[in-house]
Amino acid sequence: MLRAVLTVDFDVGALSQYVARPALDHARSIVYTRSGIVLAYPAADTLALPANDQLLRHEDLRDPALEALFAADQPGELRVSELAAGDGTYLAAVAPVGGRRAGVAVPLDWYVATVVPTRTLLGPTHALERTSVIASAGALAIAVGLALVLAWNLVRMRRAVAQSRAEARTAEARARDLGSYRLVARLGAGGMGEVWRAEHRLLARTAAIKLIRPEALHDPRSIDEIHERFRREAQTLASMRSRHTIEIFDFGVTELGVFYYVMELLDGLDLESLVTQFGPQPAARVIQLLLQACASLAEAHDAGLFHRDIKPPNLFISRAADEVDIVKLLDFGIVQTVHEAEPRVHPSAAVSLPGPGAAELVAPAPKLTQLGAMLGTPGFMAPEQILGRQLDGRADLYALGCCAWWLLTGREVFAREPGEVTILHKHLQDPVPPLAANMSGWCPPALEAVIAACLAKDIADRPSDARALAASLRAIELPAELAWTGEQASAWWRAYRPEVPAAGIATSEVQVIMPGRNDERPVAATSDTAIAQTVASGPPIRD
Repeated sequence: MLRAVLTVDFDVGALSQYVARPALDHARSIVYTRSGIVLAYPAADTLALPANDQLLRHEDLRDPALEALFAADQPGELRVSELAAGDGTYLAAVAPVGGRRAGVAVPLDWYVATVVPTRTLLGPTHALERTSVIASAGALAIAVGLALVLAWNLVRMRRAVAQSRAEARTAEARARDLGSYRLVARLGAGGMGEVWRAEHRLLARTAAIKLIRPEALHDPRSIDEIHERFRREAQTLASMRSRHTIEIFDFGVTELGVFYYVMELLDGLDLESLVTQFGPQPAARVIQLLLQACASLAEAHDAGLFHRDIKPPNLFISRAADEVDIVKLLDFGIVQTVHEAEPRVHPSAAVSLPGPGAAELVAPAPKLTQLGAMLGTPGFMAPEQILGRQLDGRADLYALGCCAWWLLTGREVFAREPGEVTILHKHLQDPVPPLAANMSGWCPPALEAVIAACLAKDIADRPSDARALAASLRAIELPAELAWTGEQASAWWRAYRPEVPAAGIATSEVQVIMPGRNDERPVAATSDTAIAQTVASGPPIRD
């Protein structure tokens, strides 16, 4: 019997080219025999094959994944298994390779395997899991944040409701304590005081009530001084008879220790708001407004009272019945009498001017007129008031000239810059700019001369008193076509129609907080501007 042996000689590298390379990173396909001989390997062309035509065994590859593969049992059919190798875990898909002879399957003991690192297959899944965890944590944080915000708003709303109820109860108690007046709506509130719109129970007359709440006086040492200032302001207003000074009706102290006085309630707006809302005013109208302010100052100066805080917010134009453009002078909270002692320097009021020969600026601090703040408003203070010297009525005329400049130009005499020292220095040293050059409309030369006289640095160059200033204003001749007539004034007020709040509005429904101006340092906590304004007429009430 003749027997023959058939051998096949092949190149591992050539056979490896016919094995498809997997698309996954770090994956490899291998053809091998059951005995561990490698027939095809993806990197066979780069391998250092054994010499002397020796067979390539898996040990020669030094591949931990293949070592784990050959250590496992070889399957008789396609199988997917997990391999634990020295450098990690792998997934292996192994299938036997066979042939057919005369229609009968003949096993060759050959196998094809594809080995893939587990991290390659499951890495995207793990990344998705991490992303999901981060997104869930973010959503949870947002939900917790929203819950905290909602809880905080709920607590704040509850506090606001409780505060409103407490204010309503307090208002009712005050209404009983304020005798014949019933508080209707709060017009404004400051650090120490409040202003209410009120009605007389029997006369059905509306009024404004200004009061100081004792619980707002945090410093016990200043309570007596503040009460005395409040009493003096009421007495000063009560002594005035000019129709151009706001009128006071009553003054008293409640059983709870609340100081209050009752004043007329005006319908209109202050001169600052007039210019802010409607722009610079015509010269003819400004002359008429200044004449009325002079009438109030003339009476005050005759009584030895100096206002010391004349500024646009403290000059109010109003209407009453058929009369319009009625000027009212407000806020006598820092009035000084001619009989008061010489001003003394308060440490907190001293301001140093920069530059050579700098002088010390001091705010006057006579009795009852110093609470640690500069008296007056920097943009409307006369030089002698800035220096803390003894004042007379001509300091008020200087401030009135600054108000006239504001009405005609829409700006202050000297441009406002950061800090108060600069503006004070300008009022002391700089010449007054030309008025006509800063106006958009026509300016009578005589009016420019009168205002320049009011703004003179030397008090001797100013009008001697308010009546002399009024006489100079009346002497100004205006062309008929530029006059400000009663018909024009009435037409202006008909066009100016602010909404008036309905009568009987609940006290808890109206609350206009009075913001303070950065360029002002009011001495009292509540200005009479708040008293003069209704809730919706004109701009917000100022402190």
